[in-house]
Amino acid sequence: MSMSSRAPRPHRIAAVLAALAVAGAMSGCDQAETVPSQEKEGVAAGVNLELGMLEAENLLIISTAEGEPGRLLGTLYANTEDAITVTFADDDEEITIELEGGIGPIQEDDPAGYDLQEQEHLFSTTADRPGGRAPVEITTDGATESVTIPVLDGSLERYEPFVPE
Repeated sequence: MSMSSRAPRPHRIAAVLAALAVAGAMSGCDQAETVPSQEKEGVAAGVNLELGMLEAENLLIISTAEGEPGRLLGTLYANTEDAITVTFADDDEEITIELEGGIGPIQEDDPAGYDLQEQEHLFSTTADRPGGRAPVEITTDGATESVTIPVLDGSLERYEPFVPE
């Protein structure tokens, strides 16, 4: 008894692959729906950091080009009743901010914090182009951490108000 072997037909293979792709896509949607909304965190473009008594959220730099001035944005919190000094240093300069004590982490009923967009804090030159990441060393109360802060494009309409002059 002889058996003839046939090669699978291309349209059958395509139908099986399409069914697998649909099943895979639907299983991903199902998983996203099971995450409770209160457990999801907001999407932010910047860097978050905890260092000593400092908590920093959404740190980023707005600039129009590498080597051009860059403005530091984000929010700082002092998790202590005492004032703290925070220093942001790149390769050629430092930004020092005196942060009042008692400006604790954000709470739903008390969203206090030091908002860097309320006061201009500038680097005279930006170490990387928009879309890149600039190395910055952050120091407070004897603790130091090196981070790379995203540089966002100041020519985009949403960031234009923050471009250094």
